[in-house]
Amino acid sequence: MPGADAVGAREDRAERVRLHRLLRRPPGRQPREAAEVGVAGGGELRIGDVAKAAFASTRLLQRNFKDVTGRTVGDALRDERLRRVRALLSETTTPIGAIAGLCGFKSDGYLKQLFHARHGCTMRDWRRRAQGGR
Repeated sequence: MPGADAVGAREDRAERVRLHRLLRRPPGRQPREAAEVGVAGGGELRIGDVAKAAFASTRLLQRNFKDVTGRTVGDALRDERLRRVRALLSETTTPIGAIAGLCGFKSDGYLKQLFHARHGCTMRDWRRRAQGGR
């Protein structure tokens, strides 16, 4: 019986092959599930990492992703990072300054500015509301 590592590696490879096939289809022929390619990781994930995992060039990934979803891979990655920021603010006491690095933002100043622009409140206010005013 194969070990857990072998099973995990086989499943990972199967997922990469599936993503590769999705991205190789001509524009307009990809199913909507291609919209989720590579964005669940957030963190330090970069567009090149997503393209490599999908066995596609960066340009092909960007073009097909935009054709399928109507938005860029960069926008999807940024949205996923912001989702992770909201989760950390709501569920942990991790210092706000540390959250930027944990979620793949190189600058906490940029994160604070982006968060306020998207949500209309500071990260501290979001945390207070999410944690019941603690």
